[in-house]
Amino acid sequence: MDHKPDQPNERARIEASGGSVEYLHNSFNKPFIRGGDFTRRKALGEKPMQLQYSRAFGGKDLKPYGLSNHADVKQVVLGPEHKVLILASDGLWDVCGDQTAVAVAMEAAWQGRDASQALVAYALSEQDRRGGTADNVTVACVFFAEEQDSEAGGGPGDEVDGPVASGSGHSSAAMQNSSSGQGSSKGGM
Repeated sequence: MDHKPDQPNERARIEASGGSVEYLHNSFNKPFIRGGDFTRRKALGEKPMQLQYSRAFGGKDLKPYGLSNHADVKQVVLGPEHKVLILASDGLWDVCGDQTAVAVAMEAAWQGRDASQALVAYALSEQDRRGGTADNVTVACVFFAEEQDSEAGGGPGDEVDGPVASGSGHSSAAMQNSSSGQGSSKGGM
């Protein structure tokens, strides 16, 4: 789920709290949340905070202006159509749609390569192609194994009391820090 400041429900909360959503031309016209006193503080020589997302654990300066730390939670019963879960920072999602991310991850897995590393490489390549500065990119991929027996859980749409994901699978994680240019990965599960 994206939490961008210009989504209607996110913008409404931000503006109702006295914040604003501004599109920054020097950041590829991306939407940023700003506090209501941003312009005044900038004129005073301060460096007031602005963020490109509308939900975060940090960002205490923007909490009074609609930045939320409440996550969206969705429970999904896994079915045969569910192959991979991709958790990633905005360094990936700003340059890659969800269907492309799944395609890159699945292709890497089919080729025996690390899917998370493939997505980090894709994001950095796209950032470079677009002429932008490299953003930090963190990706974790969890692949779901197909269920072998029907006793492990219900079918799609069924309510379950136990774990939602079951069975064996594999996972990988990778990150690239733009300031150091050093990447790392972990695999296992």
